[in-house]
This record gives sequence, C-alpha cells and structure tokens, in this order.
Amino acid sequence: MARQVPLVDGVADEPVWHKAPWRALDQRWLGPEFSDEDFQGRYKIVWTPSKIYLLVEIVDDVLIDTHRDPLVQYWDDDTLEIFIDEDL
Repeated sequence: MARQVPLVDGVADEPVWHKAPWRALDQRWLGPEFSDEDFQGRYKIVWTPSKIYLLVEIVDDVLIDTHRDPLVQYWDDDTLEIFIDEDL
C-alpha cells in the first residue's frame, strides 16, 4: 500500500513510483505473435485504501486506431484493457 498518493499528472517522479517494481506486459492473449520491435510494455501498480494507481509504458511501432468511436469495437484497435477481479 502506498504511503504517499501519487499525483496524476503524467510525470511519475514521486518516491512511491521509484519504489514500485516494473512488471512486464508480455502475455499475448489474442492476435498474431509480436516481437520486441513491434511491441513492448510494462507497468507499475500502487494503491491506497480507496484507489488503485497504474503507471503504464507501451512502445508500439504502429498505432492502430481504425474505430473513431471509442465505444465501438475498441478491442480491434491498439488499446490497454484493465480487468479487476474483486473476488480475490
């Protein structure tokens, strides 16, 4: 649990982020195989009693954004999806 709440400003310079370990986004669930030149991703996560904070870094050689409406088939575009299982 974070003792300091990170400021959500796009700059991860708070000590809480320096202490959190990077975790790899390296599992392919759908789509073709990818290489490090095509995609790299990692994230850090910290939390307080009332909120979860994610710091995500993604490098992708080509951004795919074919659906203008973010509520229509967003999963076909390059997106970050986060699933939380509250039962664990």
